Amino acid sequence: MTILLTDDEVVGIAAHRGRQWPTVLTSVDTSSAQDMALAMVRGTRSLVVRELAREEGGSIRFSEQLEALTEPLFGAPALHVYPAPVS
Repeated sequence: MTILLTDDEVVGIAAHRGRQWPTVLTSVDTSSAQDMALAMVRGTRSLVVRELAREEGGSIRFSEQLEALTEPLFGAPALHVYPAPVS
């Protein structure tokens, strides 16, 4: 299974896990707390609209598919990603 995620969505996933996303984000200034906070809000909203997450008792819960695909990334010791141009 493949799920395409925006930079905002990965910021939202990481924030709700209390972690940093382990790869480069090309469209979010990760050195700016304000940019990161705005990306987290946009990304979380997008995940909910796409039904990849839901609000439950004041917390965000990810879909089983999203959980299964992203959980291994947070346990990895290192992950190197090279952004490729869109063709």
